[in-house]
Amino acid sequence: MSLVHQPESEETMDCPKISLITVWVLVGMLSLSCTPKGKTRVLVPAEFDLGNYRTVAVADFQGQEGEWGKRIASWLEEGLIKVQVEGKPYFEVVPRSQLYEVLENNKLQVSDLADPKIARQVGRVLGVDAIIAGTVVEARTDQWIYTYWRLGVILTARVKFSARVISTKTGGVVVDQAVSQTRKEDVTGAADLATIESLDQPLTSCAREAVEKFIRKISPHYEISGRAKPA
Repeated sequence: MSLVHQPESEETMDCPKISLITVWVLVGMLSLSCTPKGKTRVLVPAEFDLGNYRTVAVADFQGQEGEWGKRIASWLEEGLIKVQVEGKPYFEVVPRSQLYEVLENNKLQVSDLADPKIARQVGRVLGVDAIIAGTVVEARTDQWIYTYWRLGVILTARVKFSARVISTKTGGVVVDQAVSQTRKEDVTGAADLATIESLDQPLTSCAREAVEKFIRKISPHYEISGRAKPA
């Protein structure tokens, strides 16, 4: 038996290899083809231009609604981190832990940031352009129990807060916006009612929607524009 290695056929040797880059290009072309013909993605400017306040810190929201001030601040912080324009983060968000470390070291409260002088001092230490603070006005869920052909409950979640963007350059408020959101869920029967873990669940969804509404007001976002050409 001959052990001499036989060369591969010319057809096999000339077989092209698909690189990883080629695969990604094909995937990108496929995703672009999903955009309706005649339509384009357009960058819509924010309602409130924070182009000069891109490095920010978020303070826990104040108010008489228990832990909702902390939750709303946390979701706002997370949402701002995710905002991207042209594939790059739009905001640079300094963690709240650093903000509270500065406040604690200087024996300050969040409410003290209303003083322009203190806002400027805290901003210089943190190296931020602005601090976002606010007040939770309302965070509650109402129940309306009814009977039609079986027992049902309508849960109405309501969230309202005011959010302020404080310039650390001037100490003044550059954005002061009230945000409200309502969410209703009609739950009928014991089986459906069991799917809702607690009354906190619809309220949580409502609060997140309110936070997203505010983020949209202060961030550029993409929309599909134009009309598809008739066939």
